[in-house]
Amino acid sequence: FAMAAIWEEPLGSQREPNQDLRFCVLTTSANEQVSDVHHRMPVILEPPYYHNWLCPQTTDDASIQGLLQPLTSQTLRRWPVSTLVNRVTSDSPACIQKIDSPARLATRQGFLF
Repeated sequence: FAMAAIWEEPLGSQREPNQDLRFCVLTTSANEQVSDVHHRMPVILEPPYYHNWLCPQTTDDASIQGLLQPLTSQTLRRWPVSTLVNRVTSDSPACIQKIDSPARLATRQGFLF
């Protein structure tokens, strides 16, 4: 799967040295699998829809809106993991290994606005 995003690439003289692409991952309402943790989740695209999302000739708003739905709960799996994932410097398979008894269960994230 892939997460839907929008991006911008400065062209020609507008581009500064070492300037990267700017992007934003799109979110949608949470499905049943995620809703007890947060009210939003990334828009997750399955492989058959990659072309529709990435094709610059797609101009039909309705077909794009159809892609911005929560992924079905049956497609996702989730399990408790170590708080190691909370450190930006963590980059190892240990970040996704299932733990048997989490020290504390995640609580629903609050709303910013």
